[in-house]
Amino acid sequence: AGGAYVPVDPEYPQERINYMLSDTGAVLVVISERNRSLLEHFTGIRIISVDGDREIFSQESPESVRTDLGPGHLCYVIYTSGSTGQPKGVLVEHRGVVNLICDRKQVLKMTTNDRVLLFSNYTFDPFVEQLFMALLSGAGLVLIPKEIQLDGYSLMEVVEKEKITILDATPSFLTGLMQNSELKHLRYMIAGGERCGTSIAQRWSEDNPELSFYNAYGPTECTITTTVYQYKQHKKEGEYLPIGKPVGNVQIYILDNRGSVLPVGVPGEICIGGAGVARGYLNRDELTRERFVDDHFGEVAGRRLYKTGDVGRWLPDGNIEFIGRIDDQVKIR
Repeated sequence: AGGAYVPVDPEYPQERINYMLSDTGAVLVVISERNRSLLEHFTGIRIISVDGDREIFSQESPESVRTDLGPGHLCYVIYTSGSTGQPKGVLVEHRGVVNLICDRKQVLKMTTNDRVLLFSNYTFDPFVEQLFMALLSGAGLVLIPKEIQLDGYSLMEVVEKEKITILDATPSFLTGLMQNSELKHLRYMIAGGERCGTSIAQRWSEDNPELSFYNAYGPTECTITTTVYQYKQHKKEGEYLPIGKPVGNVQIYILDNRGSVLPVGVPGEICIGGAGVARGYLNRDELTRERFVDDHFGEVAGRRLYKTGDVGRWLPDGNIEFIGRIDDQVKIR
């Protein structure tokens, strides 16, 4: 319909839900009847119940909604974990999403015969990639309940039964998955969200000779995935896989603390430019100016770079090695 969406998990603490709805100034919330009580203290918000308003839905026109949407319109707002304070709403435009999905469709050579497992929770941005790369290529999309998301044994049963061809999950989750036999239908496995140990790629590739294993990297502020690395069994790797090379229409710079480009092999801050860079943070102008800076390297006027706070370095073969965080921030899972 042209509006931007904000995913909210009903299992969030009430305080966080209140903050997100207030921060976004939401005027419409789609919710189930059993969670309706979460909004009882809000006024001025129109509530649409997915299971309570079916009679109203049935009276709506089945025709496609006409909009004047363009690349620069807002697609969604996803809030970060808030590990360094209040959660921040990241403003992602249609430009970044369409660019990434077109790249994934091309690189993965997706067809109507593919079947993508919708593994990620809808409040995390990998959900967007998994959802739209299936729907916009005519592939099958396999949804699973939360219980299966958390149960490796049940999930592997789904992968086999549903003949999944593309599986995207975190390295830590992939580590715990065990397969009973070769997954002949699985064409691509994508690891992302944290550092990926080489041993994970080795195991899955050895057990499934036809499988292509990818390691993906990207912050929420740059539309999900910004670099990808394809693992090759014959190539000698270190303890962790590199994060690879930029996806289409995305540029990566390794910069020192003065903003100068560093040569191959020298660690510096990973800065990202191009089509995937988000608009900024909702209602956080100062932080937006701090993290989203002018792109002095690009050819398009007005484009910006996102300073990730991650440290990396270029490798001689053109891939990037992820080293860590500038502020030594640690994720606790």
